[in-house]
Amino acid sequence: MSDSVSKTLKKKLFKGLYKEENSIPCILVGQIGKYCTEETEDSGQYTSSMSEILDNAFEIMQSVVDKIPCSFALVECLEKNKKVLDKYTEYGFNSLKVHNLYAQLFYLL
Repeated sequence: MSDSVSKTLKKKLFKGLYKEENSIPCILVGQIGKYCTEETEDSGQYTSSMSEILDNAFEIMQSVVDKIPCSFALVECLEKNKKVLDKYTEYGFNSLKVHNLYAQLFYLL
């Protein structure tokens, strides 16, 4: 994990699971925004389908966490895609950092 992430946040994310920074106890979630529909073509507002997809994903993740120690979920999306970023934030994700135009967000499990 990059030096741009504070030691305090690293401790919160790692929860004592790993001491090596090359091993990150997370589940990477990808391509969710790609499968969300919009209410209308001109509104650009995402429907609850993103929340439904995340709800289903977190149900699966919980069964994984019960077997394999993980402390957070990680998502990435283009920093300029404010609509998707806002949806992740509304769901409870927190900003981690921006890397190569991608915002990285985490959700503690």
